Amino acid sequence: MFTDKNGTLWAGAQEGLNRFDPGTQSFLRYSFTHLGQGCNFIRLIADGQNGRLWLGTKGA
Repeated sequence: MFTDKNGTLWAGAQEGLNRFDPGTQSFLRYSFTHLGQGCNFIRLIADGQNGRLWLGTKGA
C-alpha cells in the first residue's frame, strides 16, 4: 500500500497495480503482463519526479 503526494491510494498485488477511486469506492487495476514474466507482481511503490511512480516488480 502506498499513498502518493496527491493523496491517491495505490496497492501493489500479484496481479498488477491498483488505484483506489474514492468516488466509486473501488479499485482500478493496471496490468503490466505485456512487459514480461513477473512484471505484474508489484513488490514496491515509490514516488518519483514529476508525480511519476516507480514500481519494483518480481520481473526482470
